[in-house]
Amino acid sequence: ALTVLTIPSMVTTIGDGAFSSCKVLASITIPASVTSIGNGAFNGCTGLKTVRLEDGTATLKLGCNTYNSSGGKGLFADCKLTSLYVGRNISYTVLTGNYSYSDRPSYYGYSAFANITTSFDAEIGAKVTSIPMYMFDCCTGLTSVVINDAAAITSIGESAFRKCTSLTALTLPSTVE
Repeated sequence: ALTVLTIPSMVTTIGDGAFSSCKVLASITIPASVTSIGNGAFNGCTGLKTVRLEDGTATLKLGCNTYNSSGGKGLFADCKLTSLYVGRNISYTVLTGNYSYSDRPSYYGYSAFANITTSFDAEIGAKVTSIPMYMFDCCTGLTSVVINDAAAITSIGESAFRKCTSLTALTLPSTVE
């Protein structure tokens, strides 16, 4: 059974639904070479506890888990995270039609780690310069966020930590504008 996976550094894209319903996947490391992860790539990955997005300078573009007229879920919303490392900037795939990131990003599932209720810690690496809007929206299980001392974060998007009711402290670097 597949439990721990490190994506090889030659991979640049993880396609739509790539690990969908892979309940035995417990840990994944995604190298800096990966610049995009498709919609539903981790849909139903209820065993996924550790996600590591390796340090890199290229922005990682994320799809969403679900998106429809009744609402959406973030790419990792089905996961039972205990540990998350984000080593680079994140952006979101722009969907066409009625699903607009700029109108209602969390509603359409653009908030990558939104609505995770399991207790987890997040670490933000030194190469991250911005935290996108709604990144941890309604993560009632988010207990701590450690931002690397060398991080040069200049912006934190709207509602990035909205309704993170278990988050008791967050120290922001002086670079935040």
